[in-house]
Amino acid sequence: MPSLFPSDPGTYAKIDGGSGAALIEIDGILPEDSLIVTKYSFSQKARVQYKPVLGGDIFVYPLGNEMGVVQVSGIVAFKMCGGDAGGGFTKLAQFFEDNKASTVQNVTSPISMTLPGLSNFTEKCYLEVLSITGVDPKNRVFGFDLLFKVAPKGGG
Repeated sequence: MPSLFPSDPGTYAKIDGGSGAALIEIDGILPEDSLIVTKYSFSQKARVQYKPVLGGDIFVYPLGNEMGVVQVSGIVAFKMCGGDAGGGFTKLAQFFEDNKASTVQNVTSPISMTLPGLSNFTEKCYLEVLSITGVDPKNRVFGFDLLFKVAPKGGG
């Protein structure tokens, strides 16, 4: 396989007018940053209690909704063409520091994100986890995961 960047592996170049608009938006980090989103997931769970009784009947007690979970995964550039080494990591670390849910002011003004078909479900997101993994450290290709808790639609 040919080496695309033999002198500086892990460097990404932005091609303007490329593939078009992103389908995912996260306040404060996408779409202009040096991140390539490869997948996202959303899950929501109802909170319900079931009580079987004599005679075979089952009483169902709806108790609202659990907090949902959004996970955004992708590739972070080690270096953008003409940029500083580690620039993608720095941007992600700063985004996490500025928006993590353990800070009181971030809880009072949650992150909003747009996911295809789920815009009404992702208005109140709280950033809990940032992880960076070495996908191909030799060539400086690294992955990232952002995990958000999402308040249920309608408040719960």
